[in-house]
Amino acid sequence: MNACLIYTQNQLNEDNSYIWSITDEAAIDDLTQIPNFGTFRTELQADYNDYYNTDDTLNLISLDVDHFKRFNDQYGHLAGDQILRELGQFLNDEVKPFPDALPFRVGGEEFNLLLPHVQLQQATQFAQGMQERLSKLVIRYGNQKMSITVSVGVAQLGPQDRKATDFYQRADELLYHSKAHGRNRVTAQINQ
Repeated sequence: MNACLIYTQNQLNEDNSYIWSITDEAAIDDLTQIPNFGTFRTELQADYNDYYNTDDTLNLISLDVDHFKRFNDQYGHLAGDQILRELGQFLNDEVKPFPDALPFRVGGEEFNLLLPHVQLQQATQFAQGMQERLSKLVIRYGNQKMSITVSVGVAQLGPQDRKATDFYQRADELLYHSKAHGRNRVTAQINQ
């Protein structure tokens, strides 16, 4: 009887380990090793519920690699993958000073960061510094050296955001404002 219980417990432990590994794979982008869009949606909604109508702050930084298709066309898709891998690591390192901040890969070359507990001005300065440091980063692939720039939008959760997707849309619109006005820039909302 004990041997049967031990065997069953071992099987359950193996099954649980398998379930946890599948859950991790579903939550983490395989290429960049940061949380993916599904995880972003879940975290955005949870943070929205936690921060909306409170005195605490929540910022959303959206960024997109400028002219990413050119890198794929010029150097190949594996070089583009290297850019995304290094950008994922870069964003992970950048948010370390903010214990509750998280980076996400939300699409091809588009990334978001949720940055709670800081004022809009500090979030904007953080985004500007990050954008500047990223433009100086040299990414190596084989014997190629590549540099990238990003366009960035910064929004802070406010009363105009009736739902989490309103907040996300504002940050995305600010990102596209950066793209439309020359790229390689940060556009932040005007503090209200």
